[in-house]
Amino acid sequence: MIITHHFPVDLPCYFQLGRANNFPVIESCPICKSQQKLKRHGFYNRYAIETDAEYRIPICRYKCPNPKCNKTFAILPDFLLPYFQNTLSSILQTLQLFWAYCVLLFSRQLVCFYRKRLMAKSKIIEMFFRLEGNKQIFPEDPIEKAIMLLNMIETLPRVTFIRKWHNHYISSFMAHSFYHGSPVAKTE
Repeated sequence: MIITHHFPVDLPCYFQLGRANNFPVIESCPICKSQQKLKRHGFYNRYAIETDAEYRIPICRYKCPNPKCNKTFAILPDFLLPYFQNTLSSILQTLQLFWAYCVLLFSRQLVCFYRKRLMAKSKIIEMFFRLEGNKQIFPEDPIEKAIMLLNMIETLPRVTFIRKWHNHYISSFMAHSFYHGSPVAKTE
């Protein structure tokens, strides 16, 4: 299971701190609800790609001490999306530049993948903003609607958007519409 956590640092600082980052203490297991602190279970490295740099960063793993549960959890910084190497900000910036100026920050195939994924999720993203109280009328044109949704996401602070998204949905913001696999939780 993936648990998103807000680290009060940006990606380059997180990279510099490495395993010395201030990882959270998780008081109870999100699966079995055992009131025992989760134990550190090691680290794994993953890529975090921005538009101008790429980093290989450590992701802390935890394990439930309850022998009946024994589940493991990864603490993912909230600037990353589960199963995506590109950060949320680089994905949003890539799509905005592509639609506004036809500029490719990444490969044509990757931009096409993100474009298709966002277009497929546009109804769900629209519902998210409706649940948040947004009463705006969205354009009929799918590209204009997608650009408007991107701008709305950009106006929210990154932490606010990710946390609110996970309050409504168990999967990641850019996960495939049919994906109902590993749920994504958040730390308090």
